[in-house]
Amino acid sequence: PFKYQSYDLTTATFKVSTQDVVLLDNFTAPSSSSPVFKEYSLNITRDMLVLTFVPVGNNTPAFVNAIEVISVPDDLITDSAPNLDPVGQYLGLSTQPLQTFYRINVGGPKVTPENDTLWRTWVTDQSSFLNSTPTIRLNFPGKLNFQNGLATEEDAPDSVYNTVRRLNSTGSMSNMTWQFDVDGRSSYLVRFHFCDIVSKAPYQLLFDVYVDSWSVVKDLDLSDRAFGNLAAPFYIDVVLLS
Repeated sequence: PFKYQSYDLTTATFKVSTQDVVLLDNFTAPSSSSPVFKEYSLNITRDMLVLTFVPVGNNTPAFVNAIEVISVPDDLITDSAPNLDPVGQYLGLSTQPLQTFYRINVGGPKVTPENDTLWRTWVTDQSSFLNSTPTIRLNFPGKLNFQNGLATEEDAPDSVYNTVRRLNSTGSMSNMTWQFDVDGRSSYLVRFHFCDIVSKAPYQLLFDVYVDSWSVVKDLDLSDRAFGNLAAPFYIDVVLLS
């Protein structure tokens, strides 16, 4: 936001909505020089998408610098995923409006939109990675082994699946941990992307995955999930209800 003549965009408070859902309510952009980028995934069943900006209060403007509308595959978001608390299955996920909060490339460089088929940005994990156990970052120079029924290039680009962060030690206290600031009033879809580019042979890598104290999966065998293949990308979804 900036000032121009009588307009002070730092004071702008407004709502942004589609025909079906409110995307932003009482939104005020942070008064800094850094651009604010909001990304949503919407299930569109009409022939037209209408985005409406409505100022909140008198003499306050609404503004936007750019809008991108990108078509994504219908199966990018599956319709169901395990719910961690209470334990169960969340149904109807594909029709839910989603806002992207974090998208990180673990152990790899920042991925810019021109290197992603769906024009996404994947940032590095440096700011969210919390670890006392040593890790190393690896890059896989070979060809990824995409399998039917698992992840595709639309789920994540090669530059996500061919980079990895690996624990440099083993034992019951060894772990890798990432921390994200979230809104406790919201529900979240968490997608874990995996591709075993570390093992020399199948069925040699087992580990557990947690979100806070909830168990996502115990004794995860990457080769078993990838039909016995190495370097085969796949993902695991879980839902956290508010």
